Amino acid sequence: MLKQWAVKGISLPLYQDIVVFLETSETKYLLGPSGDKASTSAYIKTELSAIAALGASTITVDSITGFSSGNVIGVEQDNGVIHWTTVNGAPSGSTITLTAVTTAASAIDNHVYNALTGIVSRPTRVTAARLKLENGSEVPVRVITRQEYFNYSNKTNSGKINAVYYDPQLTNGVIYTYLTANSVADTLHLTIQRQIQDMDSSSDNLDLPPEWLLPVGYNLAALIGDDYGVDDGTMAKIQAKATQFYQEVEDADQEDSIQFVPYEN
Repeated sequence: MLKQWAVKGISLPLYQDIVVFLETSETKYLLGPSGDKASTSAYIKTELSAIAALGASTITVDSITGFSSGNVIGVEQDNGVIHWTTVNGAPSGSTITLTAVTTAASAIDNHVYNALTGIVSRPTRVTAARLKLENGSEVPVRVITRQEYFNYSNKTNSGKINAVYYDPQLTNGVIYTYLTANSVADTLHLTIQRQIQDMDSSSDNLDLPPEWLLPVGYNLAALIGDDYGVDDGTMAKIQAKATQFYQEVEDADQEDSIQFVPYEN
């Protein structure tokens, strides 16, 4: 029932900001359990303070603050690819040890990303996007339809991303970009609607705010009432309350927006 509700876009707390780390040769990225590296917006960034050669097992950075053993770490390489691995052991001084050696050289001041504990789960939809440039400024990016995206020509042209299309798929969602990123120092920030977590155990907490408890209880009763032989009169009352409680929280669970426009005679 909760999975079906998620399709309707319920509950603002299910919205989450994530960051997609870009590659200069990629026009699409997988978002999900076996997808490309995308993290919550709480990622950590530092820079290399010394050159990292091809095959380096350690890197020297400006700051190791926030980096811990087991964190997912990405090193910007000079070939336009981010080398993804994990932190091997506790960093010391300004040195971080990598689990897998680098696959290309990296210059001083190249970015190092700490994606913390891993990647995001498959989003159900993308509602907004923006491109964060290397200087820290953010540029709005259009979220477009499938038809709009595939009508574009020259998708592999290099430049600043100005539009994205999201295909939710099954295991991993796919985010398509237009254009192809021209710098791995830029990052793509998305506002997504995440999936509602499964209720696998009686000890699990409901993955919704407390105001959704009544709607969940009554709608579940309405859903399974026939299976338990509930009479028609009782079912009608349950369904009425289920509809009422759901509509009340759905109406309240919206962002308010006010726009002022000039008055014209």
